[in-house]
Amino acid sequence: LEQEKRKLPCFQAQALASSLRALAMMGYKQEENLMMAVFARMRQKVPSFNARAVSTSLHALAELGRDLDDDLVKELTEEVKHKLPLFNGQELADTLWAIASMAQKSECVEASLDEVEPKLRRFEEQQFANSGCDFAKTGCHRDEELIVRLLEHLWQKLPSLAAHELASSLWAIATMGYSTESKLMSALVKQVMQQLHVFSVPRMVNSLCALTRAGYGLQEEFMVTFLEQAWPKVPSFSTWALANFLWALARLEYNPEPKFMTALLNEVKQKLPFFNAQNLVTSVWAVAIIGFTPESEWLSAVLDEVEWKLPCFSAMDLAKSLWALARMGYTPRCHWLAIVLDAVQHKVSSFSAKDLADTLWALARMGHKPKAECFEALLVEVRHKLRCFSTQDLANSLWAFAKLEYVLEDDLMMAFVWQIRYKLPSFKARELAMMRVASF
Repeated sequence: LEQEKRKLPCFQAQALASSLRALAMMGYKQEENLMMAVFARMRQKVPSFNARAVSTSLHALAELGRDLDDDLVKELTEEVKHKLPLFNGQELADTLWAIASMAQKSECVEASLDEVEPKLRRFEEQQFANSGCDFAKTGCHRDEELIVRLLEHLWQKLPSLAAHELASSLWAIATMGYSTESKLMSALVKQVMQQLHVFSVPRMVNSLCALTRAGYGLQEEFMVTFLEQAWPKVPSFSTWALANFLWALARLEYNPEPKFMTALLNEVKQKLPFFNAQNLVTSVWAVAIIGFTPESEWLSAVLDEVEWKLPCFSAMDLAKSLWALARMGYTPRCHWLAIVLDAVQHKVSSFSAKDLADTLWALARMGHKPKAECFEALLVEVRHKLRCFSTQDLANSLWAFAKLEYVLEDDLMMAFVWQIRYKLPSFKARELAMMRVASF
């Protein structure tokens, strides 16, 4: 590295790009002076970069994962626009990946899309899969004609796609909102089923989450096959994989057999210390939605972990945690509730309308009326955000007030009445029934 720093003034374009890529691949980010020297030399030489050097440099900057030099990134993206006609398939794929990773949603991405189409046939399967993923990441799926061409190319390559290419393509298509009823999506899912046994855990979970977000109606056969392949791999699930797997099952409203859920939750329990706040809350919320009743020991361990990580909880995390426990019919110990409600009171100004309604509903379901200061803080936010309440939020809140035997002040009651009248055509039968109960 010292030798490289001394000889930097002699480095030409491709040598600079290759050196930066090597540093990125080694994960070398600590030597700030060396990096700054490399960037300075690159800025001098950017106009002489060929297509390969430009794409390699952008790819390396993206791999470094740091906002190291905005000016260099800007100059390189300008060169992308100037030299696009010279880019081959590999260089286009690398550039799109880099720009997507750095979230540089600039006009050069739009230009890149125009250059990809005539070179589709030269793309290898991996390049295609990565590029499709990048269009989804950058939000550049507005060019319908190009997307159709890309999907036609995918259809032709489908039988030869490897597991990682299938996972990338599936994620991209699902994210782009492509029709879940299409023959391509059905064929892609079928191909995934055939290769599930060689999918890594992250690819398995990503694929299931992608299909879930896309609203794809998964057949029972797919879920049975998926769970059969997932079960032996559960011990190797990371905390991220556990949380997202549970989330997908919840969103699909799919309740696996008790033995599988027990194995999954045992793994969650063993890895609780490594869960971050979001994954912890997601897991508890998902278990509640699935409708599985965990053992009391599991819940106690989860509550201890929540208490330990409470300072990291967002407003939504607090509301979702209380809602999930109430949904499971579980009432935590008073000491735990007091600590959590102190956090609620502290962060209540950040609560959304849904967070407020969910918190009130959870407390009512548990039969726990918080101390006056906390309850008043909740009421203040309800007044401020009442216009944003959905029909379900209005129904849940009124039901909660009735259950907690709290009589609303006249002005707040009238505010609720006005919101109900305005949104009355949108109320569902269940929500109307809840308000009818509340009125008594």
